[in-house]
Amino acid sequence: MALAFALTLALGTGAGYLLRGAVAPEPAGYPDHRKEVSETGWPQARQADRTYDRTESRRGAREQRRQDLESVRLQIKEELGLSDDVSEQLFRTLDAHREHVRERVIQQQERAREQYRELHEKLDEDLQQILTPEQHREWQEKYAPRMHRQRRPPDNPDS
Repeated sequence: MALAFALTLALGTGAGYLLRGAVAPEPAGYPDHRKEVSETGWPQARQADRTYDRTESRRGAREQRRQDLESVRLQIKEELGLSDDVSEQLFRTLDAHREHVRERVIQQQERAREQYRELHEKLDEDLQQILTPEQHREWQEKYAPRMHRQRRPPDNPDS
């Protein structure tokens, strides 16, 4: 049984290594560290390759989204049999709706940030009433930054 497991693991690992470039090629612009190998046989990346050009990546992603949107629009136009005038009107309406939803989401995020700031200020006021100035200063240095890193709200114990 152990021999069968070891053989399956070795075959799977070997196949994955050989197929990794064919199945999921690395994104354009991402450095290929397999090109340069040091004397020890380990990959050796040049400093220029270590810096992933995020601007190019974002630009490429935006262009890809734009192409995908155009492709979907063409598909909708063809499948629904829309004329040029009707398709323009439809897509203008959809664009306006998407922008309205986007603005609404941004407004909600801004309100949530403001509410968080208010709650944090209230907590700070409450802690100043409880702790000595020295304890409060230590709290601010050691523990308050941890609270700001929290990304999601804790589970609600009342529900």
